[in-house]
Amino acid sequence: MALTKKEKVQLVKEYEQLLKDSENAIVLGYEAVPVSVSVAMRKEFRQNGAMYKVVKKKVFARAAKEM
Repeated sequence: MALTKKEKVQLVKEYEQLLKDSENAIVLGYEAVPVSVSVAMRKEFRQNGAMYKVVKKKVFARAAKEM
């Protein structure tokens, strides 16, 4: 289901705040990561108190731009 404009605006605000509050951020292309590697990364991140989040490219780009 497609996101409404209101939902996208809310996501932009959420992503912008996450970026502001983060010391580091890693951005990578989703298609480049095998499922087994993605699952292992998620597990490793959780164990170390980090966050792994899959986001829409355009929404994330807007959040990064607005920072």
